[in-house]
Parts: sequence; C-alpha cells; structure tokens
Amino acid sequence: MNRRQFIQFAGAAAFGSQFPFAWADTPSPITIYGPGALPSLLLGVARHRQQQGLSAMQQTFNVETWRTPDVLRAGLANGSIQASIVPSYVAVNLSNRGLDVKLVNIMTWGLVDIIGSADSISSLKDLEGRSIAVPLRNDMPDLVLQALCKLQGVDFKKIAINYTATPAEALTYWLNDRAEFALLNEPLTSVAMMKGKSKSAARVLNLREIWRNLHDGKSQGLPQAGLLVTHAFYEQNQEFLRHLQTELQSSLQWTLTNSAEASKIGNKLLDIPSPAIKAAIPHANLTVAAAAEIREDLMLFFNTLYNLNPQILGNSMPKENFILKL
Repeated sequence: MNRRQFIQFAGAAAFGSQFPFAWADTPSPITIYGPGALPSLLLGVARHRQQQGLSAMQQTFNVETWRTPDVLRAGLANGSIQASIVPSYVAVNLSNRGLDVKLVNIMTWGLVDIIGSADSISSLKDLEGRSIAVPLRNDMPDLVLQALCKLQGVDFKKIAINYTATPAEALTYWLNDRAEFALLNEPLTSVAMMKGKSKSAARVLNLREIWRNLHDGKSQGLPQAGLLVTHAFYEQNQEFLRHLQTELQSSLQWTLTNSAEASKIGNKLLDIPSPAIKAAIPHANLTVAAAAEIREDLMLFFNTLYNLNPQILGNSMPKENFILKL
C-alpha cells in the first residue's frame, strides 16, 4: 500500500486533519481513529454523549484523528491503530494484501459533488471538452468519477482533468477560474458554496444520485467510508463494538436534529469551522449501516471498482470473512 492510496483520507476535508484530537478523560485502552472528514464527526458525538451521561455504553473510549496518511499507514502496520474509519476500498485493499482486518459498517452513502456555476451542466457527458479540478489522482473521489464515467459511456479522456495535491487546492483552482468545475467532498463543498457566491456556486452534479439512478434506485448509494478493525481488536472487544454500533446510530440521529451543537463538537475534533460542518451535515449522507446488512450494496460498489482496475482492491474481490457480522 503506497502513500498515494492513503492520501485521500486526510485530504477529504477542506482543512485536512493536521492536528490530533483526543477527548480528555480517564485513560482508556480503546482508541478509535478517523480522518479529518465528516464521518468522524459521529465518533466525536458518540464520545460527547457518553461524557454527558446520554449513552448506555459502559466502556469509555478515546477518539483521535491521525496527523498524516503516513501516521495511519504506520499505525495499521505496527498495530498501534486497530480501529479507524477508512475509505471502503482501502479496507478491501489492506485485507487482500494480507492484513487481517474486517469492515464493521459504512458511515456515509457518498460525500461527493461536482461544483460549478448553477445550470452549467446537467450530466457527466456534459463534462466532455470542459475542465474540472480533481484532487488526489487515483483515489476517492477520483475513482468514483472514473467509474461513473465508464458506466455512462462518457469518454474520460475528453475531460480536461486538473489534478491537485489536496482538495483545498482543487477548490482554489475553481475559485480562481483555473477550472470550470471542481470535484469535492463535504464539508469542502459547503465551503465552496460560501466562498463562491459571486460565481453562482451550485452542486451541479451529485455522484451519489448518479450512482443510484444508474441502478434504478436499488442501491442506497456509494458506500464510501466505514469503520475498519483488526481481527485481534474484534476478538478482544466484541461487546464494545456491538454497543458502539448502537451508540453511533443514536449519535447519527442526534447529529441530524442538533446540527448546530454537533458542528461545535466537530470543530474541536476535525479542525474545521463550525458553520461549514453545520452546512455540510444535510449533504453528507451520513449513516451507520452494519456492513453485514448491506452486503449487496458493498459488492456492487467493489465490483465496479474492480472492473475499473483490479489493483484498486489489491487484485481481488473481498474475502468472504472480510465483512464483519457483529
């Protein structure tokens, strides 16, 4: 697994995940990690609810965001990170490369939008001959864009792709008219809506909606990221994981109905301004779907990525025991 395959995680948010965060509490042997992206907000809310006495969970836990993709890679390799939210395809890749890991759940059905001037395009086909800033070549969300173009018969080579090293740079390209469109994850998309008012900024295409339409609405969306655990962690913390899954579901509902307060929790955890988080929550398609209950959605997504390029998944579809049943 090279650095490029991990770099998407930290870049998923506008301001990255450059500062580690841990909730101050009695020391706990359990730490759950995540990127500086919106799905990690649910971990922070779950921990906050526990601190406030609103959770039935007995086992305390810490929440941290890793400093860089290299920290995540090293942590997974040396065992210091045993539970973390990661892009789903990376979880498969790690498993196929020999790391004994399991996918617990999916925590977003898709965070990806194409932004541009309102009413400028109505389909991916309209991108042919146009320019778009895309962060992190050959990583999510670039892989999703490539896959959808292939499924819709769009000639990807006819799109003028301006690849950038970070999502924030892709936004800058668009704001400075160096590209007509930009492919962004929430909450950076919401930041773009705030900063691009003079450009009539709009979410001109939503990739989750395109994916669902391609499959006649039978798919819930793009299972973009979820909680990964090592087999050893699962064996030692089965009861904790079952309770965490339940608490994350409660935290999701709380977040959706208390977005202002949730955004303040997210500001501390993700180092992203609260207004951007609050604006992003309705568009982030957050979920806490047990992996075992959405196997068909997962296999559909993984099969699409495998057909695009088998190396994305480590040259194999997921092993039968990769999807964890709590």
